Amino acid sequence: MMVELRIIAALSENRVIGRDGDKPWHLPDDLRRFRQLTDGHPVIMGRRTFQSICIKAGTRKPLPNRHSIVLSGKIDGFGDGIDVANFFEEAVDIAAFYSRDLDDVAYVIGGEQVFRSALAYPNTNVMELTHVKGTYVGDRHFPEYDQNEWVETNRESVVWTPEYTFVSYRKTA
Repeated sequence: MMVELRIIAALSENRVIGRDGDKPWHLPDDLRRFRQLTDGHPVIMGRRTFQSICIKAGTRKPLPNRHSIVLSGKIDGFGDGIDVANFFEEAVDIAAFYSRDLDDVAYVIGGEQVFRSALAYPNTNVMELTHVKGTYVGDRHFPEYDQNEWVETNRESVVWTPEYTFVSYRKTA
């Protein structure tokens, strides 16, 4: 069974996605959109993303109502309900198992190396990106990708500080 992968990320104009294990901004509507889109779907993330989302929140639990799949060479210390995969294709296989009763969709939620793997994966067909206005200092960046391979399917601007825009993309080929 094949699962469609969808990337979901917030990035600045200089492609920053994180700094010191956190985001350099706080965007409540982006968090709500993240929850709405990923709700009920498997999510694939790297170890650092897991640490920034789950451990900093004071828990080692998976995100509510989602199967959390963590890419890591280390198999201990993630907590109950967390699936650990050693490589990206294994994470996709686990996501396919959990998504079989849904609509065969799993979300890739970060970080930098996991996004890079997803962009190279043939079943990554959708990107849900939040483009944050401005440049930021950060130590994690969204990878470069061929913009000619993606067509914009939806755009919604949010007037907030900082300003940001939700943009949905679908792969053209």
